[in-house]
Amino acid sequence: MLTSTEQGVMGGVITGPAFTKQFPSINTTTAKGNTQLQGFTVASYNIGCWAGSLLTMFIGDRFGRKRTIIIGASVLAVGTVIQCSSYSLAQLIVGRIITGTGNGIITSTIPVWHAELSKAQSRGKFITTELSTNVGGVAVAYWVDYGMSYVDNGAQWRLPIALQIFFAVSTILILIPLPETPRWLVKQDKRDEALEILTRLHASDAVANAQRDLLEIEAALHEERVAQAKLNAQGYYAPYIFIKSVGFSTRLSALMSGFLSLFYYLSTLIPIFIIDRVGRRILLLCGLIGMGTFMFILAGTTSVVSFAPGIVATVSLFAYDFFFGVGWIPGPWLLTPEYAPLTIRSQAAALATSSTWIFTFLVAEITPIAISNIEWRTYLIFGCLNFAFFPIIYFFYPETKGKTLEQIDLLFTGPKILINVSDEEMARMQQRQLEQVIDHKAIDLKDITHMTQAKHVEEA
Repeated sequence: MLTSTEQGVMGGVITGPAFTKQFPSINTTTAKGNTQLQGFTVASYNIGCWAGSLLTMFIGDRFGRKRTIIIGASVLAVGTVIQCSSYSLAQLIVGRIITGTGNGIITSTIPVWHAELSKAQSRGKFITTELSTNVGGVAVAYWVDYGMSYVDNGAQWRLPIALQIFFAVSTILILIPLPETPRWLVKQDKRDEALEILTRLHASDAVANAQRDLLEIEAALHEERVAQAKLNAQGYYAPYIFIKSVGFSTRLSALMSGFLSLFYYLSTLIPIFIIDRVGRRILLLCGLIGMGTFMFILAGTTSVVSFAPGIVATVSLFAYDFFFGVGWIPGPWLLTPEYAPLTIRSQAAALATSSTWIFTFLVAEITPIAISNIEWRTYLIFGCLNFAFFPIIYFFYPETKGKTLEQIDLLFTGPKILINVSDEEMARMQQRQLEQVIDHKAIDLKDITHMTQAKHVEEA
């Protein structure tokens, strides 16, 4: 929830009368209002997210997953204080950049931390739950904005922004007693600490499973070291879209944005229960088809402003969020730490997250300008981009459900990417890897085989 409240808050306050009165230069309902300046003010947050994601590439492995998240939450809290105390647009923008920096650090690290602590059979569910909670934060923020729209003073926008501090502090307090990931500890040559945490994670399993996991992590890390030696417009502009494209009043647009964010949150609960059964690929592909289709419908229905097409446009916005919530909220954030090898997992997640934020900045920057100039054609562009990603996902993204992070590494080690691999073939591949890379350890391969068989029987 911490990583998403800023998105929902700003999505609601930019159209509020108290906010636009304080910052008249970005009030686009008047002749003096500057659409480009409004876009930059909103998008400046994404500049910070991008910078924070890049920063994580350098500090993520140095401080570890847990301490990096705490650093990000602290930076976010400082930026929030600067924002909610702003009386000038420059201070507001600086605060948004600092808040975004903290959020970039957090969003680059939490999926990695979750992935490295979760079991293969439930990793998708746990990370999807985290992402669904983030969307729940957007829903809470929109309803707070709607409630505060009845307040006719600066608290209308300062209080919703200030609420983020509560979530930042809560995140820090919750993290303090939680463990570091065993994979990061192995990478730092802290084998005994890693085994202790693995044993705790396998509290209800055989002790041999924790030892087996440790061997698999060490084997994968060894092989990686050897090899080394060789967008989201609606989150910010839902009220703006309802006003400019659909023709709703400011108050009604705020109300509909609240219902939209709630519906969006409910849709993200669905993959929690199915992503580890149906897999990542099918959700991504179905999501693209639904999102692209309803973007085209939105373009057609907003080409004219009247009641009947406005109703269809509203339904299209809800349907788009449904497919996005089911298919694309979990997928990209989950696959990044799954696909990346341990040696560069922190850096890969940071780079992927920075790409997300820089393109979100681009969308947030151009959306009000595009809607003002090319109107409904804006949604045609978004629809085409959704369909363009379908062949990329279909041909190049392997399925990872039910596989450990070390098993996923094996999908990328051959002459071509393995899209679908049976459990039996995966077990053989992993056994061959262990035989190749741990000969230098005084371990009986018969014991390893026995542990492998016991682990697969228990998982079955």
